[in-house]
Amino acid sequence: KEKINEVISGEFEFNSDGEFYVKDGKKLHLTNLATGSKMFSILKILLDKGEIDESTLLVLDEPEAHLHPNWQNKFAEIIVLLVKYLNTNILLTSHSPNFVLAIDAYMRKYNIIDKTNFYQTKHLKDDSVEYINYNDDLGQIYADFMQYLSEVKALRNYYYHNLGENDDN
Repeated sequence: KEKINEVISGEFEFNSDGEFYVKDGKKLHLTNLATGSKMFSILKILLDKGEIDESTLLVLDEPEAHLHPNWQNKFAEIIVLLVKYLNTNILLTSHSPNFVLAIDAYMRKYNIIDKTNFYQTKHLKDDSVEYINYNDDLGQIYADFMQYLSEVKALRNYYYHNLGENDDN
């Protein structure tokens, strides 16, 4: 909870008037809380209520989607700490190289390598999907991320250096 409080330090109030995030005596209705802040809030509320433990399976579909890279790092650390200290089971997906790298780094820092698995999908000719485990070498996952970054970087550089030319192809 300390790590969550570094990001979102207020408390939550649930009463007949509604659901609020309260900080420094000021109330903000939960529906008005930023999407990224809601990710941390959900975990904080679940922890406050004692709803996260070894019997919990958290399914997080791209939890980093609305988070600044710094908050992605913090969220990754919190996820790893939930696994380490509460033995929580977490299944997550991500399309963010930063977030995957943060999970990779924190699982090593907190020594939960034996509790962590990394998979990547491979689309097969029959339109099915195969899941490939890359625990021993995350390089392939990072290489795939970098392929798309390199392609758009090359496109950007081409047009940056050829400012006067317009190519609609």
